[in-house]
Amino acid sequence: NNSSLVVHSVHITRDRVYAFFLELILIASFFNKIDQFVFRVKTTLQTLQRDLKIHNQQLLVNIDELLADFDKTLTGLRDVNDRYVERSQVRRFKWSSQLLHKFAYVVSKIGIKVVRPKDIQQQFICDGLKNYQLGSHLQKYKQKIQQDYDLSDFDHIENWMCPKEFYGCEDVMQQCDKWRQPASASKVPKKAVQVEERELYQQNMMCEDEYEPEYDVLSIMSQFLICQE
Repeated sequence: NNSSLVVHSVHITRDRVYAFFLELILIASFFNKIDQFVFRVKTTLQTLQRDLKIHNQQLLVNIDELLADFDKTLTGLRDVNDRYVERSQVRRFKWSSQLLHKFAYVVSKIGIKVVRPKDIQQQFICDGLKNYQLGSHLQKYKQKIQQDYDLSDFDHIENWMCPKEFYGCEDVMQQCDKWRQPASASKVPKKAVQVEERELYQQNMMCEDEYEPEYDVLSIMSQFLICQE
């Protein structure tokens, strides 16, 4: 009868939603920082042509859209997870302070807006860095700039910008200063403030890639709200 069909449909919907979020939890397990996880989930869903909206610090997914062509969506998520599993089997590279400094210098010299991993790979071959490792670090480098300058997205990043932790590195700042244009003057912090920040970061500069303790995946997933629009 109709009631049994409805119950059956509800169970299928629930099971599929659970399966979907299980895959997202697996993706989350590969990241140590929530902003990296959120960025990866957003780009993954965009690649799968599934919309992800942000409202009141919650990530909203439409159930109808999620269940449309569900098998394709789940397969896509599993493919993403398979790639992370494959990469996780490779020993994680430890960035030294010298390499972090070198990376910032090379990126600032080429220009953060246009630089690609393959553009800088030749500079790091002797250091044993692979293209995907440079790409991953470049993504984190941009995220730091976005946070330090309070930018809404990567599109607002300018070539003269670099993470604040490198304010005390004169060679890096010289490369950044070469990109400054009069049109960007309104976006540049006041010189006195910037000098003060540079001095502060120079005193406390720790050019190491620091990772926050792993977060509770379940508490992060509780931020997700499945909504029916």
